[in-house]
Amino acid sequence: MSRRLLVALAALVVVFLAALAGVFAFAQQEYARDQQQLRWRLSMVADSRAQALEHWLDQQRAVLLGLVNNESLQVYLSVLRMQAEAPERHTDNGEELSFLRTLLEVTAQRGGFVSRVEGSPVPANVRRLGLAGLALLAPDGGGLVASSGMPPISAELAAFIAETPLTEPGFLDLRRDAQGQLALGWLLPVLSEQVRGQGTTVVARLLALRPADTAFFATLKQPGQTSATAETYLIRQNGNTLEFLSPLANGTSALSHRLAVGDEGSVETAALRKPGAFHSGLDYSATPVFAVSRQIPGTPWVLVHQVDQEEALAQSNRRLITLISVMLALLIGFVAIILFAWRYGSSARIEQVARQYQASSQRFEALSRFLDAVSDTQPHAVFATDAQSRLTFANRRTSELTGIPRPELTGRSLIGVLGQERGRFYQALIQRTYEQQQELIVTRHFHSLPDQSLLGLFGFSPSTAQSQALDAADHPAPSFEDSEHVWRSNHYPLPRGTLHAAVVLTTIEDLTELTEERRRRERNTLQLIDTLVGLMDERDPNSANQSLFVALVAREIATELALSSLLIKTAEQAGRLVNIGKIRVPSDVLTKQGPLNEAERALVQDALDQGPSLLKHLEFEGPVIETLTQINEHWDGGGRPLGLAGESILPTAQIVAVANTFVALISARAFRVGQSFQQAESELLADAGRRFDRRVVLSLLNFLNNKGGRARWATMAQDEPWS
Repeated sequence: MSRRLLVALAALVVVFLAALAGVFAFAQQEYARDQQQLRWRLSMVADSRAQALEHWLDQQRAVLLGLVNNESLQVYLSVLRMQAEAPERHTDNGEELSFLRTLLEVTAQRGGFVSRVEGSPVPANVRRLGLAGLALLAPDGGGLVASSGMPPISAELAAFIAETPLTEPGFLDLRRDAQGQLALGWLLPVLSEQVRGQGTTVVARLLALRPADTAFFATLKQPGQTSATAETYLIRQNGNTLEFLSPLANGTSALSHRLAVGDEGSVETAALRKPGAFHSGLDYSATPVFAVSRQIPGTPWVLVHQVDQEEALAQSNRRLITLISVMLALLIGFVAIILFAWRYGSSARIEQVARQYQASSQRFEALSRFLDAVSDTQPHAVFATDAQSRLTFANRRTSELTGIPRPELTGRSLIGVLGQERGRFYQALIQRTYEQQQELIVTRHFHSLPDQSLLGLFGFSPSTAQSQALDAADHPAPSFEDSEHVWRSNHYPLPRGTLHAAVVLTTIEDLTELTEERRRRERNTLQLIDTLVGLMDERDPNSANQSLFVALVAREIATELALSSLLIKTAEQAGRLVNIGKIRVPSDVLTKQGPLNEAERALVQDALDQGPSLLKHLEFEGPVIETLTQINEHWDGGGRPLGLAGESILPTAQIVAVANTFVALISARAFRVGQSFQQAESELLADAGRRFDRRVVLSLLNFLNNKGGRARWATMAQDEPWS
């Protein structure tokens, strides 16, 4: 055998092995994609069940909060308390107890805090032992009145009551009661106004017990679930024991199955250690499963949703086996053709070799059609271009959305396919990708109206490539009145070679709907801020527009300090909400003519300190709530509530603090006149370096004295808004 033939065979073996490795690498990528889709499906079900369970718990708490906030309940409990404090003057409390018992009975029936009637009948003269109900307890733990089904206070309940702080709510975790039934419990303080408005006091505590019935466990059932092995259950850790709180698919009842914590291969152990993650391992029955977990807020429970690995990946495995088989068949066929051509490669068989070459070309065409079929399954447009930005390849999605037949796309320029504006823009990006040989990811806002065939162009597929991302500011879009479209494109340089003319592979995704949703949330946040500020101004007409003034001053200071646009927006929004705590201050205190006394000042200060907590469930783009929490921190560390100092304080908090102080100093009030700008500047400078960051104070003074701030804000003393 000649040396040339040996080299050729060796090269053929290397090519075959490389192609084989590519086939299996592609199959592995497909398998990883299928696993990612499985994670999404499991996460959707887990989130749905966690929300259903949280909603059920919120319903129970809502019923109990409605009861403890009942004014009649508070009044009658206050009367009972006064009677207990002066028994010589009050001997009959039957009316109050009767009313409270009736109120508890009605609430227990309405909220489900009643015992299930189970077991064999009992004699008529024997009272059935209750398992659930509502009871009002004295602050010292003694019983006042209870609904008819309320069981006696056991040692376990007494310990729970004693361990729960008097002013704090308590949650009695899922357990089996004295009758072996599953039950939950809550303990809430009943607060009442003290005499002469000196705050509130705990007049009683509400103990609520209810069975964990079918409605509770029904929250774990996913409607429309088609998987045969999918299962959702609750677990918790009790010391070194893992307890299953809900019934299991193998027939085990709730709180009947326990495992030791620590098995590294257990999905339940992994769920306890890292709730919210995706897990792969063995479940309680030693079955290989995939699972996701979710922590239930306010409880020690972790929700686990799992599915058998064999069922979850059955369809994916069949598809991958088929895919690998087809690709291997094509590869083996291709190698066989080459070997056959070599076998008959003599000059006497040129015609036969030509026929074999034709067959090889046909098989190459079949492989090309197969790859086209793979690219056509992509949900967004994919196309390749050469160095002159002409299309050398386009998938079916590109053809459908451009309205150009697929055979006619090859050879066309980007301008001819996408139009002048977009074609020139992407042509420049492709040229940059080709020259720099680096992947580019670009987000672009288009304001010009595209062709009707291009509206809604391209699906969304997130990229994880480590590449250079270009800001859309590098290519400013024209400002027209038409609707806006946001596209994100990924440009990947292809290896340079002689086998193909394409140099850049491009995909485009449409982010228009996501962008609109983000802007809608921002508009809703601004509208909510305006509503809250309007409510504050309505309750305190003496300081109307103060929040607007603080916001405008804070914005100018942040601009002077050259902060980012996000922090400038944060300072402005926090300035609008700086007095949000006044909502909790009585109107007579807000509108009082004259200085406040010590108690009133303490009330206002406490309300302002608690103001940020009113916004804790709102989502802001920047650290608005953190800014409001830190506006009373001093630069030297002598402030409140955390005693932060220096650079530990958010710059936006110092900006809002200076702006708020400045507006307060120069604004007139019913009991004093406003100070002049000169006086306000002197006071701010006196506090610079102690209470305020000197840079913030100097930025305000620079705007006042060098950029027209005095003239612009001259109407401040008349309490008139300015821009």
